[in-house]
Amino acid sequence: MVNLVNEPSARQVADFGAAVLSRLAIKPAATLGKAELEFDLFSSLIESGILDLRSTNFELANQLGATPSRVTALRFRYGQVTAGQLGLFKHLTQNVVIQGFDSPSGMLRISVEDKFYRELLLSELMKLNAFTDSSFRSAVLTVAPDYLIEAIANANPADRDQFKAVVVKFVRAKRVATIAGAFGEVASQIVAGVGGATLHSILNIH
Repeated sequence: MVNLVNEPSARQVADFGAAVLSRLAIKPAATLGKAELEFDLFSSLIESGILDLRSTNFELANQLGATPSRVTALRFRYGQVTAGQLGLFKHLTQNVVIQGFDSPSGMLRISVEDKFYRELLLSELMKLNAFTDSSFRSAVLTVAPDYLIEAIANANPADRDQFKAVVVKFVRAKRVATIAGAFGEVASQIVAGVGGATLHSILNIH
């Protein structure tokens, strides 16, 4: 049973149906196992906007009537399948939610609910020997802005220059000299947003 937070719009329902049908055109329903059908329905709910990947696993589990561990597995597989479709840095920045900025330390508090993107980001941060604190909750990390940007850039070498150009534009627009300074400038906007703001929206990535 699906227990959605908001009633889907007519457009979302139509988009969901179209997404399901497009998948069935490639893989007829009779040939799909339960796990494959479940994943296709989950993907269609995400792509139609009926479900929001910025939600926590607990929230999505409640909406789907599933366990958080099952939702974690579905999200991880969705990340594996879709990572290269929009450009990896776009997907990554959509999944990184800025929760706050500590001016004295210059550290960002971020949340990455999607396990695939969280593990990908942590892997790149480890290569940089970057210190991250996740003692509060595994999905919530504290990290220096410079390391966060470098890790995302390193995750997808093909888009590295494009992503770095976006960051340079962001820093210049704030009329500061550093990445940390730029996040400091938008700190009040970050904390003002309910549930934080995605890095994608903060950097104004199109």
